Amino acid sequence: MRGFLVLLAVVAGLLAFTNPTMDDFRPFVEERSEELLQREIGDGPLGEALSGLGAQIAGAIVERMTERENYFVVSTYTLYVGDERRPENAWKFLGIAGTFVEMDRPDQMEARQQDGR
Repeated sequence: MRGFLVLLAVVAGLLAFTNPTMDDFRPFVEERSEELLQREIGDGPLGEALSGLGAQIAGAIVERMTERENYFVVSTYTLYVGDERRPENAWKFLGIAGTFVEMDRPDQMEARQQDGR
């Protein structure tokens, strides 16, 4: 039993140490935004330039558009896409062990993905 508790404490410590911060979330959002914009605009030189610019803008304003809940070993990030902070505009991610996992995406993005865009 003691070995299990020590292992649990070590795992919790590692998760707490690698719990991503907002500084980690910013480049993730930039990369994800660039991917989505390139898919919408296209892969050509103009598409690459515009998606890169859009990603930089997203990275610059991500903190104003995001709510972070820190649970010490994991964090949740709710990025609001759109004009208002409403549930249908929420793009949710789980930050764990230095990575981000998408949990939910806004209705408008779901519709686009289903349309094949």
